[in-house]
Amino acid sequence: MKKITLIFILMLSFIAQSEEENIKNFSILKVDTNHYLFENNTNKSIQLKTYNGAEPQLIKTTKKGNYILVHYKAGSTGTSKIISHIHVVLFNFTKNKFNKIYPYKYVGLPDENQPFLKIKKSEIIFKDSF
Repeated sequence: MKKITLIFILMLSFIAQSEEENIKNFSILKVDTNHYLFENNTNKSIQLKTYNGAEPQLIKTTKKGNYILVHYKAGSTGTSKIISHIHVVLFNFTKNKFNKIYPYKYVGLPDENQPFLKIKKSEIIFKDSF
């Protein structure tokens, strides 16, 4: 049992280290009032979407299919109820290029109002109620 626990802990450590290394491959640069996400190894970039003058913040990276998903805080909207927007930028690591930016989560809204994003190897399925 101790061996299984040790193996599991090592696997989690490897996954966390891999995500940390992936996020180090990306950086945000502000030019005038716009923000750009750069993939540091290729110098490819994409303009980020933000709300109400927010400074975007990188959260984490995950891998799905041929993509690295770069999660970032995009800002907040609303007057009587504040909704925080989390977006993902898809970077195709087999083609070394950015694909698109998708809303990923609306913090403050119920599950039925959350966007749906599913990624298979090269297929992207996205649905949003807004």
